[in-house]
Amino acid sequence: MFVLCLSDIVDVVSRIRTLTIQTHESPCCHRMSLVDPMEMHGSQNSGRRGERKDAFPEMAGRRVEGRPGPGPGPGPDLFGPPPPNYVPGAGRGLGDRRREENEATALRKAAAFRNAQGRRRADGAALKSAGRASTRAVGFVDDGHDNDDFDDDDVDEDDAGIGSTRASGIPGARALADDEGGLFADAVYEKDDEEADAIYGAVEQRLASRNRRNQERTETRRLQAYRSEREKLEGQFAPLKRHLSTMTEADWMAIPDEVASMARNKKLAKSVAERKGQSQERFTPVPDSVLAGRLDNTFGTTARSSLSPHELPRHAGLETGISFDSPAPSVSASRGLMLGQKLDAALGSSFADGAHSVDPANYLSQLSSEDGELRAVARVGDVKKARMLLRSVIATNPTHAPGWIAAARLEEHVGKNLKEARSLIARGCAACPKSDDIWLESARLHVASNDRQGARAVLAAAVLKVPKSVKIWLEAQNLEESVNRKRAILRRALELIPSAHELWRTLIDLETDRAGARALLRRAVESCPSAPDLWLALAKLQDQATARATLKRARGAIPSEPQIWLAAAQLEETQLQASSSKTDSDAVKQSIDGIIRRAVAHLTVEARLVDRGRWLEIVALSDASTYPLTCEALGRHALLGGVEGDHKAFIQLKSDVEYLEARNSIHAARCLLRLLLEMDVMQAGGGAAKNPEIISPPGATGSWNHARWSPWLIALDFERRVAALPGATGSEGFEALARTALRERKSDAELYLYLAQTKARDQDEEGARAVFEEGHLTLPHHEALWLAHADFEVERRRLEAARSVLRRACEVEESASLLMSVVRVVRSMGADGELERLLQHATERFPHDPRFWAMLAELFFSSSDSVQPQRENGLQAARDLFYRALDGPDSAQLLKQRRSYAPLWIKWSRLEETHGDLNRARALLERGLSLNRGCAELWLASARLEKRSQTKSLASAGGSSFTTALSKLWAGIRECKALHTSRGALWSELIECESAAQQKARSVDALKDCDDDGHVMLAVARLFWRQRKLDKARGWLERAVSTSPGFGDAWGAALALEREWVRVGGVANTPMDPSRSHANGASAVPPTFKHEQRATEDLAGALEAKCELSQPQYGELWHLVRDKPGHEALSTAECLRCVSQYFDAKDGAIHCHEL
Repeated sequence: MFVLCLSDIVDVVSRIRTLTIQTHESPCCHRMSLVDPMEMHGSQNSGRRGERKDAFPEMAGRRVEGRPGPGPGPGPDLFGPPPPNYVPGAGRGLGDRRREENEATALRKAAAFRNAQGRRRADGAALKSAGRASTRAVGFVDDGHDNDDFDDDDVDEDDAGIGSTRASGIPGARALADDEGGLFADAVYEKDDEEADAIYGAVEQRLASRNRRNQERTETRRLQAYRSEREKLEGQFAPLKRHLSTMTEADWMAIPDEVASMARNKKLAKSVAERKGQSQERFTPVPDSVLAGRLDNTFGTTARSSLSPHELPRHAGLETGISFDSPAPSVSASRGLMLGQKLDAALGSSFADGAHSVDPANYLSQLSSEDGELRAVARVGDVKKARMLLRSVIATNPTHAPGWIAAARLEEHVGKNLKEARSLIARGCAACPKSDDIWLESARLHVASNDRQGARAVLAAAVLKVPKSVKIWLEAQNLEESVNRKRAILRRALELIPSAHELWRTLIDLETDRAGARALLRRAVESCPSAPDLWLALAKLQDQATARATLKRARGAIPSEPQIWLAAAQLEETQLQASSSKTDSDAVKQSIDGIIRRAVAHLTVEARLVDRGRWLEIVALSDASTYPLTCEALGRHALLGGVEGDHKAFIQLKSDVEYLEARNSIHAARCLLRLLLEMDVMQAGGGAAKNPEIISPPGATGSWNHARWSPWLIALDFERRVAALPGATGSEGFEALARTALRERKSDAELYLYLAQTKARDQDEEGARAVFEEGHLTLPHHEALWLAHADFEVERRRLEAARSVLRRACEVEESASLLMSVVRVVRSMGADGELERLLQHATERFPHDPRFWAMLAELFFSSSDSVQPQRENGLQAARDLFYRALDGPDSAQLLKQRRSYAPLWIKWSRLEETHGDLNRARALLERGLSLNRGCAELWLASARLEKRSQTKSLASAGGSSFTTALSKLWAGIRECKALHTSRGALWSELIECESAAQQKARSVDALKDCDDDGHVMLAVARLFWRQRKLDKARGWLERAVSTSPGFGDAWGAALALEREWVRVGGVANTPMDPSRSHANGASAVPPTFKHEQRATEDLAGALEAKCELSQPQYGELWHLVRDKPGHEALSTAECLRCVSQYFDAKDGAIHCHEL
């Protein structure tokens, strides 16, 4: 970028003026002459001519040489005489005095207007506008003058006023329009401008017409060329049309019909498809009448239930776009099939009805049997391709040893052509002499052809080519039969490769003399100091002192090998076993502990080479039976070293014991358990453990299950399992550990409970009673021990003994649980008078426990002959008792506790319903629901009340819908869902109350809401049971008992279904297996269960055994059986059989008038 000075601009303008050329044809042409750019700007923007003249005052009145015009001084006339009426300067706007005056007046007015506005501006804006004006006026050079008149903002604001003023001062002129603006937006459009525009317009029109004619001629030529190359369609058919004139009438009649042609084409296509083995299928829409008739025959009248749009389930994808013009059976049946598929998917089965199950074992065996046939068929072609491919590999890369080996083995296995294979491998040995694999393959082929001498020759040549190949030397000594020759070969190999520990190990194995082996091992560890097995073998052949020094040297040579440290500790323990001194014993124990501690510190903490999993693997592989102290030291420092906190250490050691037991490392697991018990004794000091884990013991079931699972219980259970293993010597270990546990943990009631249960399971009743008595003497105030002892006696039907135990317990400390057990025992004995006195005493002693109130009220309105004569009005007494329990004069806290007990409301309502007062029964349940909105039992009782009240009227009217009951159930589900309480029983009852067409839909809804609830699964199983789909029903019951093992009703239904399954001819050796389920509770078992070979086992017996292990605790039918008088002594299997009798074997219906 450069700056022009003022003198340079003047010089350039003068030079341009001297070169100006003017034409003399017409006056209008003077405006088109080449003129001074400053004058051109001045002629078209006369509003700034004054400023230009002020800017160049030295040029005023000056005339350029050789140019006509005003100015002083003569000059040569270069262009001849001027034309007539020529006015110099008229083309540049000069010579018209009136016009100049008008323009000057307009400029002065505009300048005055701009100056007035400029004075009102701020100083900063004035300086900015002055800078821009001065830069524009003097070629981007600031000359220091104030040029406010050239401010761009002023010009923009006043352009309209200036143009109008100037145009009004010139006759016949007008201002330029907005679309005519641009560079000369402030100029005046005069008459000569109009004339010039007309001339230019004529010229442009002439040029455009000439171009248009030329373009039309060009397009015409192109179109003619295109048509000459491509003839029109009608021209192409012109010869054929002319040929039609030669056709006769017979030719016209011989033209085939279109329909006949289509039939012939279809017949031809069908014949072609038959030859290709394909089938031609035709899909024809079937009328709705045919579909409706077929559905009537298929689904029967059960699918004719009417459907309205609001009854369709939203989840079925039928919200919009349904037409109800089609017959109802079609929609209902399709919907039923769809919901059935959803239920199958929920069960986890991908099998449809009638699908065949595939046995994976048989399937794989079939594949393996077919594999040989396929290989036989494809062998010829594959061999040719393989041979050609391997030849290509050998030819392209002859030094690639695997290619030669593959080619030789192909010839060996395909045609048993050992000669060709040996020839190929010999060529390979020549091509790849440095590959030990190809030499070994050649030796193997010679051995395969019974040419051991040739194999020796091959290996002799190989050691010359590859003298440091350990594999070749080992194979060479394997070919020899003489031990001396083997030793010679190995010694020769060690001369060449002294650091090959495989050669040393093989040579040492050949030695039969301990001294010779010891000498070889000393040389071996010097040559191969990084081989730990050589160091360990040398230490085993030395005495104790020398072995200790050897292991010390080994730790220095291989500090990262844990086996060296372990061997050092085991060596110290061997010395302890040989010593009988207690002092030496303590010193050796400290030495073992120190070695393991240093090993763990070096390998785990410092070097971080061995993690906890590796240490656990070392413990599992160690000989814990011979070196128990070393194993305990490993557990103390390696397994517990990085665990923070006693509770975490307990959990970690427990999992380690389970791992070792699974690995069959019984002695190692016992060592860890001994360490665990030592920790417990040290922490508890003979009392309760600090942080016992709150879990359930494996296999600990029954009425006295204990919650705390201490280390002693883990150890006892471990010893009991070990004693049951095949080959076990007996239960001495368990008995010894039990005595130690009772001595160390006298205050632990869980130990007494576990030992008593174990002895009861082993049929040692006297031993169990002895444990209970010892526990009562040690812990007389422990309620669980008294209750467990009473349950033990009740299960054996010794009611008097159980009553005596509970009486002793109440004498020590009376509690609500003890009194409830006494009540149940007395009720089983049939002493109703004593029972009433006990219940009266219980309601006075423990008024907050609503169970006593409910049992006493039930006793009042019962039909017992021994009690009824003693009361004049049992019904009124029961009502008064219910009123006292729920609305008595007790405190609000006691009333709240009793009102939250649902059986009180239900029993009172059932009492009123039994005596015909339905309104009062309904009011009682409504009041209970108002106080307990989230109680599913009350909602269920209310719905069943409405169902029972409508049964007679609906049955007489032929109906089967329970509208009020359904509304109650839906309301209960909503309330329980809002309060996050259990609602599976409500869904189960809802499925039962729905019509047959809606039951599948409700089942899908229930599974979506609570898919892991046993009540819902039982309802779905009964749904398939009614449809006689017993395999699917068994699948759902299996899932129910696996997901909810404590749900006794599901076990009873499963037993009833198993009996029906056997009766109808089901597979007798496929019992239910609740343990086969995923971790999330979803069953992965298909409807047809996997066969298990139990031909001699009864299905019912197997199911009862599984139920005994699960120990169900809840369920309406289960509690109904358990709470009946006289059923307290029933075992789990007997209770299961009683529950199963409530289920109808044909359709799974429940026949129980108490519900």
